[in-house]
Amino acid sequence: MTKPNNDWPSSYKVGPYDHVHALGVISNNYNEFDTALYVLFVHHLEANKVPRAIINLFYYSVSESRRLD
Repeated sequence: MTKPNNDWPSSYKVGPYDHVHALGVISNNYNEFDTALYVLFVHHLEANKVPRAIINLFYYSVSESRRLD
């Protein structure tokens, strides 16, 4: 894989390319994990015939830090 140009615009100093790329990878992995939790949650409740509106209400009313519990 070819490495993109590491030169950021001079008015946009966010750090070295490799560091910013690593943060993007971490963020993407967290979002994929969070989506997988939601899909698993939905799957189990839909199997018990719970309406999607109620599932979403339950899921989004709980804080992110408590969803794993």
